[in-house]
Amino acid sequence: MEEELEIIIEKLKEVYSEQSAIEKDKLQDIEEFIKTLYLNCDEKHARILTMNLIILTHKQLSAVEDGKEDIYKEICYKILMFYQLFVYQKSKTAKLLKQITFAIVSDELWKKCLICLINLDIKHCSAQMDKLLHISKSEKKTRTEIIATAVKEMLESENNEDFYNGVKWISTFNLEKLKVDEFRNIVYKSHIHQMPEALALLLTTKRFNEEYLLSLDGCYKRLLKSEQPISEIESNFIQTMPMEALKNFIQSEAERLEVDINSSKFHVYYLKVTNELRDKFLNGEKEEFEMFALNILKSFKQFSKLHFINLLVEDPKYAYCWTKMLQLESHDIPEFVRQLGNQYEPEANEFIQSMKKRLITPVDSVETCTIFGKEYKLLMITTPKGLKDFLQKYFIDSKPDILGIDSEAYKFKLSLFQLATKDWCCIIDIFLLSPYLSTSDWTLVFQHIFDPTIIRIGFAFHADFNFIQIAFPHICDEILKEDNRKVICLSTLSKAILDDSEAKNVVFSKLTDNNMTTKSNISLSNVSKAILDIKLNKDQQSSDWNWRPLSYEQKIYAVTDAIVVILIKEKIETDLKNAFGDEKTLKIMEKGNICFGQKQKKELKIKRGNKMTTNESNISIEVDVVNEQEN
Repeated sequence: MEEELEIIIEKLKEVYSEQSAIEKDKLQDIEEFIKTLYLNCDEKHARILTMNLIILTHKQLSAVEDGKEDIYKEICYKILMFYQLFVYQKSKTAKLLKQITFAIVSDELWKKCLICLINLDIKHCSAQMDKLLHISKSEKKTRTEIIATAVKEMLESENNEDFYNGVKWISTFNLEKLKVDEFRNIVYKSHIHQMPEALALLLTTKRFNEEYLLSLDGCYKRLLKSEQPISEIESNFIQTMPMEALKNFIQSEAERLEVDINSSKFHVYYLKVTNELRDKFLNGEKEEFEMFALNILKSFKQFSKLHFINLLVEDPKYAYCWTKMLQLESHDIPEFVRQLGNQYEPEANEFIQSMKKRLITPVDSVETCTIFGKEYKLLMITTPKGLKDFLQKYFIDSKPDILGIDSEAYKFKLSLFQLATKDWCCIIDIFLLSPYLSTSDWTLVFQHIFDPTIIRIGFAFHADFNFIQIAFPHICDEILKEDNRKVICLSTLSKAILDDSEAKNVVFSKLTDNNMTTKSNISLSNVSKAILDIKLNKDQQSSDWNWRPLSYEQKIYAVTDAIVVILIKEKIETDLKNAFGDEKTLKIMEKGNICFGQKQKKELKIKRGNKMTTNESNISIEVDVVNEQEN
C-alpha cells in the first residue's frame, strides 16, 4: 500500500500544481480524482489514504497566498466527506466498521493529520474528523495527551480565533477532563476578550453554570481579603472587573443562569448574610433579628459564630448573652466580650430561657403583608385549634372560589402547605401539626382544600402531589385520585400552550429571551416574568423548612408562589378569551388539569432539589439531585 500511496501522492501533486494556487474552476477535477481514489481503495487502507490526502492538501495550503486558502479547506472537507461516505457504504457489519475506522495508523501520521485539521472549521466536519481520528475517545493514552496539548495551545493563543477554536474543540468532542482542567482559565479569558460565545460553549449544564459562578466567587473572595491572584490570567481578569463590579456581575449572572447563590458555597452569600444581620441588628426589631439570626446559624453551618458575635460590638451586654447561648469556647470569645467578665450572667440566663421558650412554643398568628403591591391577610396555622378555626371561617362559613396552592418540603418530607386567595394567604405548618393530628383529621383538612367546587391552581403540582402522598398516603388513595379534585397545573398548561402556535403568540407575546422557547425549560420564575413581568425572589429557596420559628422572609417566600399562580392563571385566561372567545379558551385551559395518579410523560422535577420518578401512583425516590422546575 505504501508504494501505491506514493504513486497517488505524486499524481495528486500534479493535479494540485505546486507552482500556483488552485483556481476554483479546477476544484471539480480534484474532487473527481479523489472520488476515484476512494472507489479503488479497500477497507484496510481507507483511513491511511484519508490522512495522507489531508496532509498533502494541508502542505499545499501552507504555500498559497491569502484569499486562496478557502479552496484548499474545501478540498479537505470533501476528503472527509468521501471518507464518511466510504465508511457508510462499506460498513455492512460492525466488524467491517471497526476494520475501516480503527485501521492501524502510525502515531506520526495520526499526529500530522491532527495538526492539519486543527485549523478547519469543525462545524462542517466534526463527525467525520472524529470518525477518522477518534478525538472524543482516543485509541491510545498518548494520543489523548497529544489532543490535550494541541487544544491547550489553541486556548493559550493570543489570537482570539484560535482561542475560540480551542473552546469549540472541547465542546464539540466532549473533552470533559480538559474542560474541567481549563475551566477557570477559559472563563477568565472569555471575559477579558469579551467573547460571550466562547463562554456559552462552556456553560452546557447546571453543574458547569454553578462552577462558573463559584470561579467568579472565588476571585471575589480573594479580592475582598486582599489575597494574591492564583494565576496571571486571574490578575488580568481583575484589571477588567473591579471588586464591586464583580459582586454585582456574579448576582446578575446568577439570575441569568438561574443558579441559586444563596448557599454556603458562595462567599457573596456570606457577605450578604453579614450585611443583613448588621442591618437587622442596627435598624430592625430585636425579636425579628433574633429569629433571623437563629435561622442563619442553624441552616448556615459555615457561618462563624465568632464573626456573628463581632457583629454585635455596639451592644457588649447583648453580645455576652449570645456568647453564652451559643456556648462559645473561651478562645473564640472576642476581647470586647471577655472584658465584661461574668457581670451579666443573670441576664444571659434569662435571655437563654426566653429564646428556648420562643423556639418550642407553636403560636398561631395573623398579620398583614404586601405582595406585588397588594395587601393580604397572612395567617400562620401551627396549632390544632388554630387549624380548626381556620377551616371553619375560611372553608365552611365562607368558601373560596379560587385557591392558589404550593408546598415546601425538607429532605423529601412535607413541612408547609401554603394556600392563597385574592384577599388572604395562609401557611399550614405540617411539621408542627403532624404529631397532634390523626389521619381522619388530615382527611378532613384535605377534603376542604380539594373541595370539587373550588378552582385550585399550582405549578409543577405533580411534585406537591407526591409530597402529600409521602406524608399522607391515605389522602391520595381516598380523595385525590378523583377527577373533581383536580388542580390547574401551570407548568402543564404552559407546555400545552407552547405546543399551540396561536395560543403561544397570544400568551407569550412579550417573550424576549430564550428561557421559555422550549418546553424543557419552563419554570415558575420564567412564566411569571414572561406573563406578568414579575421577577420572583428566590433567596429563601434553600431554607431549612423544618426550623422554627420561620423568619418573616421565609413566610413571604412561602406564600408568594401560591399568590402568583392565581395572577398568572387569570392573565392567561383573560388573554385567551380576548383572542379566541370563551369556548376555545376553556378547551386550552382544560389541558392544564391534573389529578393525583395521572401518568407523566417525563420524570418529575421535585421542589427544592429532590428527584423522584413515578409510574402511575407508585413512588420511588432516587439518590441523585436535580433542580426544581419551579425555581
